[in-house]
Amino acid sequence: MFIEGKIKTYNIESGFGFIEINENNQDVFFDFSEFPNKGITPQIGERLKFRHIEQSGKSTAVNIVRLDLKSKEIDRHTPQSRAYLRSQKISPQQNRANQMNLFNLLIGLIVLVIVVKILSPILGGSSNREILHLDSNVSGAAESVATHHRIN
Repeated sequence: MFIEGKIKTYNIESGFGFIEINENNQDVFFDFSEFPNKGITPQIGERLKFRHIEQSGKSTAVNIVRLDLKSKEIDRHTPQSRAYLRSQKISPQQNRANQMNLFNLLIGLIVLVIVVKILSPILGGSSNREILHLDSNVSGAAESVATHHRIN
C-alpha cells in the first residue's frame, strides 16, 4: 500500500533523508538511490508517494513517486529512452565535423561550377567551330553545284 508524505530533511552528500508521513507525524527514512529522477534535486516539503517497509529495524520508504514534479521537468527516465536520447544528441565534435563536411561540399560545388564555366567554351567552342566549318563547306559545295547547273 502506498502512503503519502513530504520531504522533511535530506542530505544529498550523504545520500539519505527523512519523509514526514501526513497521517501520524512519523518520520520515514529514505535512501536517495530509491529516488526517481535523480537529476532533479529534491525540495523540502515536496510531496511523495511511497511504500513503507521495515528494513533492519528502521522504517524505510521504497518505490518512491514524486508528486510535485511537472511532466516537463521530468526527463525521460526509462533506460530505453535514455539510450535513444543519447544516440540522438550530437556532440560538439560531431557538429563541427558536420559543418566542415557541408563547407567542403559547398567549396567543391563552387570549384565544379568554375571548371565547367572555363571548360565549356573551350570544349563547346571547338565543336561549334567544326560544325560551322562543315556548314560552310556544305553551303559552299551547294553553291558551286548550283552555279555549275546554271551554267550548263
